[in-house]
Amino acid sequence: MKLRHILLFAFISWMSMSMMSQNKARIVQSDIAPVDTSTLLKRYCRVLDSLAVLRDSLDALNVNSAPDAYFFRLMVPGTFYTSSIHQFFALEDTARLNNHAKLSRAINHSLARLYIANPWLVTQTEGQVRGQGVIREDITTSTIQTDNNLSEKVAEPNLSADVDETVTVITRRPNFFRFSGSTSMQFTQNYATEHWFQGVDNHVSGASVLALNLNYNNQKKITWNNSLDARLGFRTNKNDKRRMFQPNNNSITYTTNVGYSIVKTLGYTMQLRMSTAIVPAYAANTMNVTTDILSPLDVTIGPGIGYSFNWGKKKRYSGSVNLSPLAYQLRYVQRESLVQRYGVRPGHHSYHKFGPTATLQTTWRICNQVTWTSKIFWASNLHYTNIQWENTFAFAVNKYMSANLYVFPKFDDINQNYKNEHGNYLMMKESLSISLNYSF
Repeated sequence: MKLRHILLFAFISWMSMSMMSQNKARIVQSDIAPVDTSTLLKRYCRVLDSLAVLRDSLDALNVNSAPDAYFFRLMVPGTFYTSSIHQFFALEDTARLNNHAKLSRAINHSLARLYIANPWLVTQTEGQVRGQGVIREDITTSTIQTDNNLSEKVAEPNLSADVDETVTVITRRPNFFRFSGSTSMQFTQNYATEHWFQGVDNHVSGASVLALNLNYNNQKKITWNNSLDARLGFRTNKNDKRRMFQPNNNSITYTTNVGYSIVKTLGYTMQLRMSTAIVPAYAANTMNVTTDILSPLDVTIGPGIGYSFNWGKKKRYSGSVNLSPLAYQLRYVQRESLVQRYGVRPGHHSYHKFGPTATLQTTWRICNQVTWTSKIFWASNLHYTNIQWENTFAFAVNKYMSANLYVFPKFDDINQNYKNEHGNYLMMKESLSISLNYSF
């Protein structure tokens, strides 16, 4: 079959496929007038004439032996090729082109005329054609080397039931105890000139905090939580001529709680709480002791109900609550000179009473660098009330260093001497320091 016959057959096939796709799509545009049968026949004849001109030009080029790849663009459905447009803007000397280049130029010219005269026959772009990929990947014909004697290289399995009789099986119970702790050293320096406001003095202070926890949980019903919190700090006082340092943080608190779970986070509890001072403290320029170890010693013990919680998407807010409707409360004062200071009758060293108590401990990880730890203890016997609220805001710098804000409001109406200038029993302690931390 001659080349002109191939081209004519390809063009007729292309026109038929384009017209069928156009009829199926039935795309109607409001700005294009409908085409009747006579108009379509005239355009079809003009395209045949252009194809005849192309056939004559190809005969003149004598490219009968040209590769078929030059004509694939005429045999596929109407496609917009960028090479046809670039050719109109390229300034080339056609006299120097070889036969293959002239053939490609003639095909591009025919496609460009199609884009201008019959744009509705173009149904896809060159980028869409390239995005469809190839028909198949090339298959390598390399020979696969096999070894048919692999079974001979496998060692014979030992299926004997011999067991070493010296093996001893030891069963260990899981360790339900968990121990953790943390310690920190805090330093504060304060300076003011002599003309500064009254009540401000120059001093240097340091404090150490030790927190230990030993908890038991058998993952069934029984829990036993123990915590020890010790705080000891000193500061310089230039107004005291007898001693260079005086304690400003001086307490140790031990809490133990035994629980029996009713449901997952709620259960019966028995709680014991003891708190006292660590070292003696003196009034300025005297030898009068204001507080000392076991002076006073506060002990609270009673049954109650405990509840633990973890709130938030990442459980950032966690804590526990313990309520005791009837608890035994004991205050013991060892030093005779401090008996009346802490509400004990003269001639006695202790008093005891019954009343409700409540304990709330929470930890809120506000963000990765800020943590708020809070402890609230409330006790009452319907005659006096004791509320202690310790707050520690830790602003982490790195793993071992942080800035700590300690705020400790306290309400205790057991003694008239505890009244402040406003006539109430509210007391406050606050410190801001840089601390070195270590957890284990």
